[in-house]
Amino acid sequence: MWTTAALLLTLPACAAAGAPPNVVVFYADDLGFGDPGFAGHPSNLTPNLDALRATGTRLSSWYSACPVCTGSRAALMTGRIYSRIGLPGVLGPTSQTGLPLRETTLADQFKKAGYATGMIGKWHLGQRAAYLPAARGFDASRRRAGLGETTPVWTDSCGVGLRTSPSSDARGRKRHRD
Repeated sequence: MWTTAALLLTLPACAAAGAPPNVVVFYADDLGFGDPGFAGHPSNLTPNLDALRATGTRLSSWYSACPVCTGSRAALMTGRIYSRIGLPGVLGPTSQTGLPLRETTLADQFKKAGYATGMIGKWHLGQRAAYLPAARGFDASRRRAGLGETTPVWTDSCGVGLRTSPSSDARGRKRHRD
């Protein structure tokens, strides 16, 4: 059902009464509008997503600013069209650049509002240290290695390889688990 998914988690730094709400953004490649169970798909069972949907807010009007990875993620993270940022559609594993450092990210804005931030999944906004999630406003991350990279499948905020989970296939790719 999902080729890859990027997951942005932001959790309030303090859990006191009256604190800001938790914010979780799911950003998925190749996910059709009707693919999850909560959207009415007859055979894609997604009970955990369905439960989140039942207790949260579903924002269903979104158009990607670019049909490929880097551009669409750059637009989500900055609120700007990728071509105005100066990025190609896709940054490969040998790219020496990434999301320009002058750009303010969604994570930066959440941190200013007192949130702790994290990112799990596909990054594709630069593979060099200056462009990785830890340098772009995220307190924590679990990043999937990008297309053609030879690094471990999952890395932490510092780029240290993590062991793949039992739900991974022989090539280290995550099997779909809701």
